[in-house]
Amino acid sequence: SINMIDVFSRSIIDGERALVVIDLPEPDASGHTHGPMSSYYKDILGIIDSKIGNLIDYLNESGLWERTLIVVATDHSMIQTVPEYQVLTSDEKHIVGLPVEHRVVPIGTLAYIYLKHEEDLDVAVDYLAKIDWIEGIWTRMPIEGANGTLADIGLNITYAGDIVISLRAPYYIYKYTSKGAHGGVNTRTIPIIFSGGMYDSNYSIPSNVSLLDICPTLAGFLGVRAPKDSVGRDLGVYKNFADIKVGVNPAIANPHQSIELNVSYSMSRYEPTILTISVVDTKTNKTIISQNIEIETASGTKKTNIIIEKEGEYLVEAIISSKDTPLGRGETKILVVEKAEAETPPEVY
Repeated sequence: SINMIDVFSRSIIDGERALVVIDLPEPDASGHTHGPMSSYYKDILGIIDSKIGNLIDYLNESGLWERTLIVVATDHSMIQTVPEYQVLTSDEKHIVGLPVEHRVVPIGTLAYIYLKHEEDLDVAVDYLAKIDWIEGIWTRMPIEGANGTLADIGLNITYAGDIVISLRAPYYIYKYTSKGAHGGVNTRTIPIIFSGGMYDSNYSIPSNVSLLDICPTLAGFLGVRAPKDSVGRDLGVYKNFADIKVGVNPAIANPHQSIELNVSYSMSRYEPTILTISVVDTKTNKTIISQNIEIETASGTKKTNIIIEKEGEYLVEAIISSKDTPLGRGETKILVVEKAEAETPPEVY
């Protein structure tokens, strides 16, 4: 992952945006084989922690930290299970004891139950409600004895079955032996960590943050539209920033010639800011021109004209700042030379 980021590091520093997703599957695998309470699982987490530390060191060393928002999350948590508490029948198609025709899709501590006959729903719910290892029951339509409907737990989808049940630990329902299981409402609480130089440390994260909020938040940070089906919130945990591109015309000019500068910018959110345009002589490192322009919108283009009197190479730097805090930077170069007049070719007879 570090090698991949390194390929794009120059572009990111220059203002391009990149989304890097790093999948670390070892905690899931070790949680299933050894259980989340095992020393083996804890050792794996220690290794993962060191890998994340290496990544943070690289981001600092490469100058990317201040432009980075880090989100560390899991797709689910996990509970310790006991193999003897498996509630799936040996044919792997039914729940032990359920007295109606059905099929089950086992997911750990969650199960989708499909009934052959819809009229058996009352009987099935009445039976399941009396079992002490069942934590919750949800049905597609409201029914007495259930904890609610599938919509209440975000599972009002075609393939979720007629009934969804959640099991109490250490009971579980898998097609294989496992010491760790996930999938129930008792595994919905997970860690989500925001960090990086772009994390706004003054932001107060609400207590009801969900996995569903990560996608809209990253979309907002990257300046793209969130998927139309996303239902989470843009948490706005990131600092404001600006992407800036500088264009010049002409890029090779004569002394005393008027040069047009075009600064295109886009901020993650609008706030009163100042665009500072500086022209620096690269030979002497002295600023020969400096202009301040007020920014009134979150995105747009600002144009101005400059005249450079002496030959040389010049750096044009554009910085957008809010209360003396830089939000973004862009640059380009101008070469100023005295162009030689082309000689008129002799007439040929």
